[in-house]
This record gives sequence, C-alpha cells and structure tokens, in this order.
Amino acid sequence: MRHQNRRMTDLAAVEAAIYDQSFRALDEQARVIDALRTRAGALVAGASVATAVLGGLAGATRPATHARLDPASWVAIGLFVSVVLLTLFVVTPRTNTALAHHPDLLVRTYLNREQPVSLGAYRRAIAFYNGRNFDANARQLRALDATFAVASVCLGCELVVWLWILAS
Repeated sequence: MRHQNRRMTDLAAVEAAIYDQSFRALDEQARVIDALRTRAGALVAGASVATAVLGGLAGATRPATHARLDPASWVAIGLFVSVVLLTLFVVTPRTNTALAHHPDLLVRTYLNREQPVSLGAYRRAIAFYNGRNFDANARQLRALDATFAVASVCLGCELVVWLWILAS
C-alpha cells in the first residue's frame, strides 16, 4: 500500500513538472518572439540611418547636372524598402500564435461536465496542447528568423551599394 501511495505521489509530481515545463516553454517562445521583434526594429532603424546618411552623401557628391538617381542608387533604395517590408513582416503580430489557453474554453471543457476531470488528467491534456502549440509556434518562429536573416542581408547589401556609389 505504501509503495502504491508513493508511486501515485511520484506520478502527480511528474505530471506537475511536465505541466509547468510546458508553460515555461511557451513563455520562452514569447520572449524569443519579443526579442526578434526588438532586433527587427533596430535593424530598420539602422537601415533608415544608413540610407539617410550614405544616400545623402551620395547625392551631395554628384554634380548638379546629374540630379537624377543612377541605377545603383535605385538598387540601394530598393534594398532599403526590402529591409523595411521584411522587418514589418517580422514585427507584425500573428493571430495564430498560441501562447495561452482561453479560460472560458478551459471551464467548458474541464469543469462544466457531469464528472469534472481530475487534476492529473487536466495537467496531461494541457501539457499535450501546449506541446502542439509549441511546435506550431516553432514553425512560425523559424519563418520569422529566416525573414529577419534575409532583411539583415539586404541591409548589408544596401551598405555595400551606398559605399560603392561613394567610392566611384
């Protein structure tokens, strides 16, 4: 009997640990998404400064007879617009990111029943759904990371083009 009680206590402790970990994983994803959005904002700010300063210098070094933008300047401006659009995609909140459960749905699913669900069954179900949400969020996060990487490359290319214009 004592062995069975200990086993039930251990099982409850494991259920609680898994349940807590499933929420910690979602919380960590939320922090990663927030940090990525912050970095994207810094990236677009850097691109804006680079375009203003280097583009202004490039325009100032042209003779007055060449007031029109050359193709290289248009490439640099296109790269700047790409950085802005890509970072806009990164910072825009997603409606399908799942970081929590709706309380009303939980009440209807687990409490408003003839036989309420046990705490252990509830924890197992929530941990399962948190795992599914984690996987779905991870796919979104990979796409956002890739988009941020492309935006970073666009910024690097933009700087190279502006510097090339200034050097020539």
